[in-house]
This record gives sequence, C-alpha cells and structure tokens, in this order.
Amino acid sequence: HGELGDIEGEPPWAATLTSDHVAECDMGGLFHFVNSYFPGLKLDGAEFTQWLSRAPEIWETWAAKCESRFRAELTRKVSRFSVAASHCVRIPTSGLIASDRLDAAGILPGADLISPEMAAEAESRLLDYCSARAESFSGQKGPRKLTSLRQMVQDECVRRFVDSSSAHMYTLVLPTGLGKTLTSLRVALKACQSGMCSRIIYVAPYLSILSQATREVRHATGLEVLEHHHLSAISVIGAENEGLKDCLPTGNDDTTMLDSWLAPVVTTTFNQFFRALFPERAQHTMRLQALHGAFVIIDEPQVIDRSAWTLFLTMTEAMIKQANAKLLFSTATLPPLQPGLSSDPVILAPPYLEVESRYEVDVLEWPLGEDEVAQMAAEAVGDAGSVAVIMNTVGDAYEVYNRVRGLLPKEVCFLLTGAMTAPHKAKRIDEIKAALKQGRPVLAICTQILECGVDLSFARMFRAAPVLPSIVQAAGRVNRHAELGIGRITVFRFLRGGEDDTRRYVYRSGPVREATDVCLAAYPAWGEQQSSEVLNEYHSQVMARSTATESLEALVEAACGRWSAFGRVDPFDGDYPHVSVFVPFGEDLLDSHVMSLLQRYAPMGLDQLYDRYLDRGFRSNLSFRERKEFMALMQHFIVPLDEKSAHGRVAIDPERPIAILADRRDYCAETGFAHLKCEGNTTSRIMI
Repeated sequence: HGELGDIEGEPPWAATLTSDHVAECDMGGLFHFVNSYFPGLKLDGAEFTQWLSRAPEIWETWAAKCESRFRAELTRKVSRFSVAASHCVRIPTSGLIASDRLDAAGILPGADLISPEMAAEAESRLLDYCSARAESFSGQKGPRKLTSLRQMVQDECVRRFVDSSSAHMYTLVLPTGLGKTLTSLRVALKACQSGMCSRIIYVAPYLSILSQATREVRHATGLEVLEHHHLSAISVIGAENEGLKDCLPTGNDDTTMLDSWLAPVVTTTFNQFFRALFPERAQHTMRLQALHGAFVIIDEPQVIDRSAWTLFLTMTEAMIKQANAKLLFSTATLPPLQPGLSSDPVILAPPYLEVESRYEVDVLEWPLGEDEVAQMAAEAVGDAGSVAVIMNTVGDAYEVYNRVRGLLPKEVCFLLTGAMTAPHKAKRIDEIKAALKQGRPVLAICTQILECGVDLSFARMFRAAPVLPSIVQAAGRVNRHAELGIGRITVFRFLRGGEDDTRRYVYRSGPVREATDVCLAAYPAWGEQQSSEVLNEYHSQVMARSTATESLEALVEAACGRWSAFGRVDPFDGDYPHVSVFVPFGEDLLDSHVMSLLQRYAPMGLDQLYDRYLDRGFRSNLSFRERKEFMALMQHFIVPLDEKSAHGRVAIDPERPIAILADRRDYCAETGFAHLKCEGNTTSRIMI
C-alpha cells in the first residue's frame, strides 16, 4: 500500500522474510490451501525453504536479464512509447489494493454504477435543464440566436458520437459560451444509455471550476456526485522537505473512501487524475478500478504544463484502452495531440460554425503597476458599465482591489479568488451575476478563476499578460452571450511595485512565455474570428522551442522497472507546499442540499463539524456512503493556504490532515485569505 519503488537487485522480501519466519508459520496449512487451487505445484515445506535460500541470487539474475531484454525489445518497436505506456498502467497493482481495501470494508464490486435506465432519466432531466436556461434568453435577439446555436451544436455532437461510438477518444473544441460542459455531459450519458459506459468522471484544472461543475451536474442530472480533491495538510514536496513523508496519512478510511472513486459521477482535479496515471503510492492505483468502463471528461486541458502534456497524452491513451473506457477533451483551445496520441481522436464539434465575432483583443505597449491598473479599470466602469480585471496572482488581485475601493463606491467592487471557501466563491459569483443582470455598474477583480467554467459576461476586460491560451479563455467572458455589439479585452504587462513581473511565478515555462510574447508582438490586435489563427501560431512557436518527446523517455525507464524515472509528474509544473485549512465561515451561504448535510452530521454548526472530523470514533461508526457525505461536507469549508501564510495561524499536524484557523479573524468576509497573500510579498499559484 506504500510508496511504489524500483525493481532492485534484491527481492522485495529480502529484509523481512527469513527461514526463521517460515518456521513460525503454518506452512503446511498454507501449502494445502495453495495446492487445492494449483495441485500441479505439489508444494512442501522443505522445498520452499530450499527455494527461499536460493531466491536472492535467482532474483538478481532475473532482474538484470529481464530489464536488458525488455529494453532491447522496446527499442525495436516503432511505437515504443505507446508500448511502454501500456506496461506502466498499474492495473494489476490496482486490483491487489482494491481487493484488500474494498473487500475488507465490505464494499461489493460494481457498486454505484449508472444503469442505462438511470442514464436515460438523467438525460431527460438534463434536456429540461437546458430548456429552462434557454428560456431565460428568449427575449433578447443576440442571446436568443446564440442559444439556438448551442442547442444545434449539442444535438449534432450527440449524433456524431452515436455514429462513432466504437472509438475510445474524442474532442469537443468549441468557442467559449457554447455550452461545452453540458454537451460533454449529455454525450457521456448517451454512452451510459447504450451500456458502453457505467460511470462518468469529470476532471477540471481548478477547484473553482470543479465546485461549479459539481453543482451543475447535480442539478442538471439528479445523479449522485463525489467531489474529490486534495485533503492532505502537507503536500508530498513539503513533507519531503520536512522529513515527514513517512508520517503522511495514507491509509485512513477517509483516504480509502475518496481514492476508490465509487460513485455514479466523480468530479476531480487534474492533480488527482495525474495520481491515477502516475501513482506515487499503491493507494493511488485504486482509482484505476473506477476507470473501467468510465466516460472521462477532461475539461480545459490546455492549462496542463507543456512539460507534462505529451507524457500525459501517451499515458492517458494507454489507460483508456486498457480500462475499456472513453475520453473526451472539452475546450476552446486544444493544444496539439501529436506527438502523444498514436492516432487522431474523433472530432465531435461540427465544422464551420458561424459564430459572429463577440470580442476584440488589443495589447498595450507599455507596462502597468497596481495604481495604473486600478485607475484604468475605474475609468472603464464609467464608459462600459461592466468591467473585469484578471490578475495572475492572488496578491496582485488584492492590491488592485484595495486601490479601486478608494476610487469607486463599495457596492461596485468585487474580489473573486481561490483564497475563499467554495460557498464564499459561489456567493461572490452570484453577487456579480445579479449585479450584471440588473444592469448595475460592476468591477470584478479576479484571478484565473474567472477564465474557465464561470458563466459571467462583461462588456470590458483587462488581462495581465499570461500565456496566449489564457487570453482566449478570458475573452470568452467578454460579451459571452452576444448581448452587446462588440466587447473588448486589453492585455497589459503587469509589474508589481513597478519592478516585479509576477507572470513568471504562475507560468514558469520560459518557452511558453516567449511564444506568447512573439504572438502578442505579431498580433497587437485581433477579433474573435482570428483567435484560431493566433492560437495556431502560438502552438507552432511553443513546439519550435521545446522537444515534446523528451519526457516520454521516462515511460521506457518506468516500464523497465525504474518507476522512480517518473519523479513527480504534475499538471502544473509542481505546486508549492500548502496546508488544507478548515474555515468555520459561511454557514448562512450554504444551499439547501449542503445545509441538510450539515444539520444531519453537525446540527450544532461548523465547530461541531470540525470536532467530529477529529473524532475518529464518530467517523468509524459511519457507513461508507455516510463517510463520503461527511467528507464532501468538509470540503465546502477547506481553503488551501501556502505554508508561509499558514505559519503561526494553523498547527500543521500529520495526524490532522485538515488544519483549522487559530484566529477566526484571519479569514475576511470580504476577501477571504487574499489579504494574507500580501504580507511578506508572498506569491503562490495554489489559490488562483
């Protein structure tokens, strides 16, 4: 169940199993049991003891010969990386771990699946949900036209899937605002109706997208959804730095419950999905059991770091084929799939979509500091009415927000970052949405949280220069429903304090930043219709600056028994160490479903909820399904806080995977934890 290591010269049992140990065991009973299933072996105690004494030498020979022969065999393969990846999918490991953990817990195989009848009912409910949303735009010409296009696209994508349902991999590349999430979900339900799939796994890059998508899936389909993201107080990187890796909680019931992914619909993050593909501990491989016959939706895959992208594609293809699953990439800006995939996926989006240009992009030639950004944004509110500013870090967003509060009425300004609890973010998004609907002046200061999966639309936007796909994603929140003539997004280079370019803290790949700058210089202005051309040029520039196949050599090494060759493969080029902090705030912000769970498990409120989390006796008396509900409830109040900001504010304890604030006043009802990000000039990518 522990860390997955390399095949060494010594057998794994060398330090734990000796002749003395054998003498203490009922070997006669064991051999009788084995012989009843494999009578041809004719095992006996004396023969086994003799074999055990010779085993180390035999093992050493096997290990050396097998590696050299297998490596030579892979070298002769034309598609050696794909073949190597097929050997790296830890299906046998997964079976062993799941057999132990799930059987011991009394959980039957095949639990929590979507039957064809459930899928048909969920699709019917989804169509009603879409119709209700369309009805809200029926009175506006531009949005009404776009809604009709959404409905046509969704129907066409489903038809294309049905016609090519024998394939394993698909793409859904559509302009932002055309309903990719709901279309992906309907396609997945079609696969479940036919019996080809029996579980839906939705994978998103950020917790903000995940929380919103989880709510939408629940409301649109009525299916049970398990939301899974980080629960460890210390990341693996942080634990290694402190020498605490062996103390990490890896075998408790809550971890087992979450790692099993046993629910009709599972929503999870890229980080958790990567641990299924590139497990560091055997515990992580349990997730592969849930992937058998699943329909996997990868939302916004363009945010995966370039250094991991090709490796991710190759390993994902191998996993999907072995698990007899299906996978759909859903995005407006899909990076190149070759090298990576051995064959092209099926394209579900209809060609030649006639989408009228909704926005224009322009690039400022000079850099801006906090004061200039605040002044520019405040002036734009008077002209455009609804304005959004997207900064690259939480600290940058807070500094700009802190300045605009002195320039505009308080009710006009909103701060939205990942430094808030899920109910807090949802409440803030609802506040912004309500202000926009009422036609009130709005200035939303945000991080990348706004770029993916958030259904908000502004007349004007300012974006601190990120990488090019992020610009296109951000533009999807400008005139999103074609309710205006033309919206505008201005990209500017931001310097914190007039000196520090904080983009490098978030987008750490030099080649990717360079490719973006080349494209922005070549295209100082463009419209939505030209976005594909600019993106194609960006991907060409990135490929020219990096060798995409370098990372694939790790597949060969891992397949030959050197699992450590993977190191730690992360979707975002390695996260900073962070602490999961329970914030007892926002009980009044909960929706009816979450409130009913709180009243069931902690009727006295959030303090009681955390006390019961610490009470192992309480949780041990819960059923498997109740533990899932309890931990899902806990997740609504967890915010990841970088270790520097957490120092002195929470107690980091390996026995308590989720910490709690020492002083409740450290969490602000207006800004969450964002104000802490500016103390000591801290920068973190965790809470975008």
